[in-house]
Amino acid sequence: MYSGYFIAKDNTKLFYHITGSGQDHVVLLHGGLGDSREMAPVLYALDRNKFTFIAPEFRGHGRSYHGELPLSYELYAEDVFGILDQLGVENASVIGFSDGAITGIVMGYQQPKRIKTVVAIAPDSGQTGWNEEINLHEAFAEIARDEEMRNDYKSLSPEPDKFDSLLDSLKSLWLSPVHINPEKMGEIEAFCWFVASERDEFMKLEDIKMLCNKVPKAEMVVLPDLKHGELTPVLAELSRGNRHVLSDMLERRN
Repeated sequence: MYSGYFIAKDNTKLFYHITGSGQDHVVLLHGGLGDSREMAPVLYALDRNKFTFIAPEFRGHGRSYHGELPLSYELYAEDVFGILDQLGVENASVIGFSDGAITGIVMGYQQPKRIKTVVAIAPDSGQTGWNEEINLHEAFAEIARDEEMRNDYKSLSPEPDKFDSLLDSLKSLWLSPVHINPEKMGEIEAFCWFVASERDEFMKLEDIKMLCNKVPKAEMVVLPDLKHGELTPVLAELSRGNRHVLSDMLERRN
């Protein structure tokens, strides 16, 4: 495994690590308030001789620095493309969870020729894609009191005193009305596989169905009885006979 930093356009240092030696590059994108460890089930389930996995950490998350720019999914996507450029990777597939799924979709219409497949696990279109019973102000106040999460953040971050700053930035991002530009989704050339659950406590199933319907080449699977944070590890274990489901999806082109 190789780890390094990418210097973004505003001189913010962003962490990433690379695992595997395959010809097909796959970008693993974690969710909000997570880090690259969140995607470890996928990394260890797939063939590292067939794929090379690139796992960035978003601004303010994990071992990445915060920078001064306001968070947006367009900025996240630009950062990931910057890492790919630094590594000399012309095209790649993306497996993303939650914020990572949104970023993968945005990458699909920012530079359509460079993204081959997007596996989008529990994305949302914007604030209206969240379940109505979720009060983000209360949720973030509870997170701010979570000492285990705060201590975990401090153990990784190069800026350990900025946990509250990250919460403020993420709350603004998640409360923004539009996360994915619906008018741009028709420009996506990649095959997109949307993954959802009827029991997701955060994301509306009908919102994910709407996103799927706007992509020219897309399918959707609804996994039963899984909460938001359970989707990625369960998906990583799915197989059809001797074939891993995610491997099959990464090879889809239409």
